[in-house]
Amino acid sequence: MNVAIFVDSYLPIINGVVTSINQLKAGLEEEGNTIHIFTVDMPGAQPQDRVHRFPSIKFGKKTGSMIGLVSHRRVVRSLRELKIDLVHTHSEYSLGWAGKRAALELNLPLVHTNHTLWQHYTHYVPWFLLLFFKVEKTMGRFMRGFKFVIAPSVKAEAFYRPLSDPDATFRIIPNGVDHQGFVTAELTSDEIEAQRAAVGVGPDDRLAMFAGRIGPEKRVEQLITALIPLLKRRSNFKIILVGEGSSLPHLKKLTRENGLERQVIFTGFVNWTQMHRFYRASQVFVTASVSEVHPMTLIEAAIAGLPLVARDDDAYKPLLSDGVNGFLTASDAGIAEKLERLFDDEALRVSFSKASFVRSEAYTAEQHVKSVKAFYDFIRLSSRNYLHSL
Repeated sequence: MNVAIFVDSYLPIINGVVTSINQLKAGLEEEGNTIHIFTVDMPGAQPQDRVHRFPSIKFGKKTGSMIGLVSHRRVVRSLRELKIDLVHTHSEYSLGWAGKRAALELNLPLVHTNHTLWQHYTHYVPWFLLLFFKVEKTMGRFMRGFKFVIAPSVKAEAFYRPLSDPDATFRIIPNGVDHQGFVTAELTSDEIEAQRAAVGVGPDDRLAMFAGRIGPEKRVEQLITALIPLLKRRSNFKIILVGEGSSLPHLKKLTRENGLERQVIFTGFVNWTQMHRFYRASQVFVTASVSEVHPMTLIEAAIAGLPLVARDDDAYKPLLSDGVNGFLTASDAGIAEKLERLFDDEALRVSFSKASFVRSEAYTAEQHVKSVKAFYDFIRLSSRNYLHSL
């Protein structure tokens, strides 16, 4: 099968969407399929086989996102020449529109994956564009015409189904992580202690971890604010924030103002190949974000055997089961309470750790590829039946 994937964010950018697409691409190619990526050009992008890039312009100052300047004629010509069998869009903006328009014009099977709840990201939209940008209206206009949609979680389906065609077929396919690629080698106890020491964490310290974009949509400021009283009261409690983003300078200032520089640790960008070292060095994963669709960082944390503490949100279920491998809380303050409980109860932490790893085994890259491929086959069969009925 020849598949064309359209996405507005791709290498050299690394984020959850790019990681998911790369894992899907690799898995499908292993089964003999040919995958073409249609995306934007950007600084640092290197030529790659079957990656087709379009000129682009930067979108806003607070993000590395680019808006593609796409030639519809070029897209249609490419899909014809490449003998594309199915188009899979992963973005609701320029490249997503390009893939949708071309597929509809050529009567190609078409499917879309919703990765983002855009109502949580309007702070990245330039102020003058907010006059025209209304999330439900903009997303509804895009979703019209899609007969097949992949939602990574029930939360994503709940938001996008009312905006879609009434007869659209939704399939919930959770994200997966390449377990073997993520954990290339187990760390010894000495290596774990060395990793902790490298970031200023001692043998008797308790370390929580957050990983992701350090931006307003992840509510990292609310997380730190909720933990400040606990950190001031328990000097051996620490949290490491792995990632970069527009909120980083403000959060470092907040940390300094509260005298917590030794307890709130900022790493900046960390290459994905090294991420497992930070998970292994930590004892609990925490997040106050309510903007997620189905976060891969929680899957990674579960693979590393970390108990999970998060705000009660459908995006985290069923990976995080309250009282089994972590806690879901109704408030930010509840995160601090549950974190302290886990830090003080080693037996509970060990029990949750084992349960997290067991839960993670249902969220593999292999299972994700298998589910997407099965949906592709269903879409192609349904599309052929529809065309024959015309």
